[in-house]
Amino acid sequence: MVVYLPVVWGKMKADRKWMAGVILLSSLVTLLSVYCIVESLKPPAMGMGGAINKPQQLDPAGASQTGDKDLCGGSGGTGVLLAVDSSVITIRRKDDVVQEIKLNAKTVIKASSGEIRVGDLKPGNRVTLVIDESETAALVLVCGG
Repeated sequence: MVVYLPVVWGKMKADRKWMAGVILLSSLVTLLSVYCIVESLKPPAMGMGGAINKPQQLDPAGASQTGDKDLCGGSGGTGVLLAVDSSVITIRRKDDVVQEIKLNAKTVIKASSGEIRVGDLKPGNRVTLVIDESETAALVLVCGG
């Protein structure tokens, strides 16, 4: 770039068209830079209708405001059940990690119909889990109606 400056400067002095072109190009680069900076500082885009999409609200019975009984509140759950045993379930989490979760006598399992047994869980069910530090489930919610 430094090598070309004397050449450009010489042509600008000799020809006004060169000078106008360099000034125009410099102005466009400056305006584009300012535009990019301003756009990067704007807040995130709004959802449909100009409102930010809010999470679905659940009533105390677990039914969403739209009438379906999705205990996971439309989130799709923590993951998908891959395997079910009487004392362990295996899930594929949303981040694609496969994890084994222990079950015990205190584990509560709920579906939209109410409390269910381990035998009612099926591979493919989407679930939300509440687990402790020993990776034992305290609560398993089956997502969907």
